[in-house]
Amino acid sequence: MKHLLLTLTLLTSFFASAQIVNIPDANFKNALLNHNPVIDTNGDGEIQVSEAEVVTLLDVQNKDIQGLTGIEAFVGLQALFCGGNQLTELDVSQIVDLITLSCANNLITGLDLSENILLEQLTCFNNQLTQLDFSQNINLLQLSCEKNPLVSLNVTQCPNLNLLYCYEAQLSNLDVSQNTSLEYLACHRNFISVLNVSQHPNISILSCYDNRIEFLDVTSITNLLTLWANNNDIASIDLLNNSNLSMLHISNNPISNIDVSSNLLLREIKFSNTLIQELDLSNNADLCKIEGINNLNLTYINLKNGNNEVFGGSCSSPTLSLLNNPNLQFICVEDAQYAAANFTDIPPLTTFVEDCSIANGDLNHITGTVKYDDENNGCDGGDAGVGNLLVNTTDGTNNFATTTINIGDYNLTVAENTYTTTVLGLSPYFTLSPAQAVDTFVGFNQIEIADFCISPTITANDLAVTLVPLNAARPGFEARYKLVYENVGTTQLSGNVELDFDGALITFVEATPAETSVNGNTISWDYSNLNPFEIRNIEVIFDVAQPPIVEEGDVLAFIARVNPISGDAAPDDNVFQLNQIAVNSFDPNDKQVLEGYQVLIENVDEYLHYVVRFQNMGTASAINVRVQDALDEKLDWTTLKVLDASHAMETQLVNSTIDFIFDDINLPTATSDPEGSQGFVAFKVKPLGTVQLDDVVANKADIYFDFNAAIVTNTVYTRFVDVLGVTDFDTLKIVLYPNPANNMLNIQAEAPISSIEIMNVLGQTLLTSKGTSNKEQVDISGFSAGNYFVKVTVGNKGSKVLRVIKE
Repeated sequence: MKHLLLTLTLLTSFFASAQIVNIPDANFKNALLNHNPVIDTNGDGEIQVSEAEVVTLLDVQNKDIQGLTGIEAFVGLQALFCGGNQLTELDVSQIVDLITLSCANNLITGLDLSENILLEQLTCFNNQLTQLDFSQNINLLQLSCEKNPLVSLNVTQCPNLNLLYCYEAQLSNLDVSQNTSLEYLACHRNFISVLNVSQHPNISILSCYDNRIEFLDVTSITNLLTLWANNNDIASIDLLNNSNLSMLHISNNPISNIDVSSNLLLREIKFSNTLIQELDLSNNADLCKIEGINNLNLTYINLKNGNNEVFGGSCSSPTLSLLNNPNLQFICVEDAQYAAANFTDIPPLTTFVEDCSIANGDLNHITGTVKYDDENNGCDGGDAGVGNLLVNTTDGTNNFATTTINIGDYNLTVAENTYTTTVLGLSPYFTLSPAQAVDTFVGFNQIEIADFCISPTITANDLAVTLVPLNAARPGFEARYKLVYENVGTTQLSGNVELDFDGALITFVEATPAETSVNGNTISWDYSNLNPFEIRNIEVIFDVAQPPIVEEGDVLAFIARVNPISGDAAPDDNVFQLNQIAVNSFDPNDKQVLEGYQVLIENVDEYLHYVVRFQNMGTASAINVRVQDALDEKLDWTTLKVLDASHAMETQLVNSTIDFIFDDINLPTATSDPEGSQGFVAFKVKPLGTVQLDDVVANKADIYFDFNAAIVTNTVYTRFVDVLGVTDFDTLKIVLYPNPANNMLNIQAEAPISSIEIMNVLGQTLLTSKGTSNKEQVDISGFSAGNYFVKVTVGNKGSKVLRVIKE
């Protein structure tokens, strides 16, 4: 009997233990024991199978759970909420009655729902899921799987799906053709090229922006309220059947025409960076927000919609933003006087009119030719036009400027007003006749001609040179440069251009036109008959040495000279020094200031040289490129001079904002033509005379490829100082030549050299020398062949160590 009782006791204990669910994750178990409603009904601190089986709703969100082992015992679950944990896997194959599953904000990499055929709602956003297959989930109604690295999503067997959020994934394909019950579809920020919603009449919100969609048919979506389709490749869209449409975003698409005449309930429209030429909003009396910037083709908008204030009366914060549409001439409104006084986010030339028929015409034009009277006997048919001169006209409030083309012609577009036109940036060597032209325009479609004649007042030899880096200097790669030299004087000149480089760090490859001679580390090109106002350039290519000879942060130093310097009226700009920093990585769309981060305040009246470089990193050729540069208020835009550009372009200024317009550039992609996909524009401009010590000039540029949103470059900063920083290699410009050297080593700096110290590779000082001028010589003929380091100190401006090779 005692043995029988003991056996029964052991069996009872065994079966009791067998009914306890194994839950190894302490946080999961703790969440179950403290769940509301109570799961541990017997209060023994364990979860029995019998307790788990009766639970229909389980909420264990945000409990720092790493594993849900034991969830398989909750076979009666209809709703499981386990989001906000640290789960990497989730097995719900045993929970066949599951209707709602929320597992968002975890680290789940895979989710098998093939056994959950009753599932109606799944929320699994912000995990690590790469694919989801719902071929067995025919009852699925709502799916939120956004913010996963999804490359595959199959919802073709979910005919009742009414909500699908799959945005911010990596989908290149999305088939929703069978999901005709959809009401909400958000698939933005993917790589989708085809989206078929032609049989989806119930969609009210469609968000498909930031994809690659080329065609979008929404004609059957009669319930559509919101359409966000910006940042795609959509060339046209039919909205005539979408009478309920309230919000429309179509920016950054190659759309050239949009008809919203049937969308009477439209409250908001955004159409920036498109190809739209004219936009009729006269039927859209309920509009509250109109935003359309950077539309280069846009010339006319009809806003005469029955509201004197343009917008519907129920708008809490009406917005009209139409800036940076350089060709927008007319906006037709009910009350032009009110519109002009209250809507200021429009281009300066844009005119509000009440007679919409005026828009069929044109604004006004001031056009003419600028010639150079080289014989000083008055301009006539035999005198040549002068290109690249800045012609400006002003109404007293706004300035509109352009540069002359190579034959001297220019064209300026103006509105109604009185305008004063002149040529800017001429040196004191010249006089302009007439000094200015004044024209008054009443009405539109008028043209006034204003020709100008430039004559020399003195005889002045004056040359200038600039070295423009066309790409980043990377160890082991080619570095390309443009050597730009110009005649800014009054006489025809002949001579040569020289370029000194550091032969220890870079190797000369070739130049176009070819060099006349190479002497050590100095390349020379002869030139002849350089006329006043003429600019020529030379493209030079170097190979940058591989590490360890050149490392990131090393300085490639150049000195460019244009001769003759003797007799030059302003010899300082006959020499240009460039210190380029070697980099390992770079942004192909960038801006550089060639003077570096610091400039001496004593040089405040000299030019700052800028280069904006761009590259087509897209998937299709760029037909048009525009570089917009809003100059810092401390820069004098009237001194602007374009030095060079990679392609033919037009320069336009409105006040101090420059547009460099590369129409029909047809820039190939970087993948198809790495070198051909690049472009640049280089220009120089002077600081204002009011710049003071420690003032900083900051500048960046916006680069537009076709209808795409702007690529914003880095911001370059230049501070005006009284002493250059020791570590500022961009501004402490010192060049050694020739390098390699045999006997005499030349050292040239931007200021008097105070001392020179030569050391061997062990750091031992072999020679010290005092200096007094900008250019010093050191005799190294007694040194053995090899590498040496030269420390050059330039007064109180600092010091710099360079490498030299003794042959």
